[in-house]
Amino acid sequence: MTDEEKMAHDDKIKHLEFIQGAVTRMADNSFKMKGWMVAIISALLAIYADNNA
Repeated sequence: MTDEEKMAHDDKIKHLEFIQGAVTRMADNSFKMKGWMVAIISALLAIYADNNA
């Protein structure tokens, strides 16, 4: 493997690591957002049930 091929290979690895990091951050944010939505909807339903009881 020549130096140029090795550099191209290293660049591809770095690029894939960058993409993997972005996907990981998006997945983490999605998980947190879903958790907050469950909490907010539960609180709103509790308030609605209390007002109509």
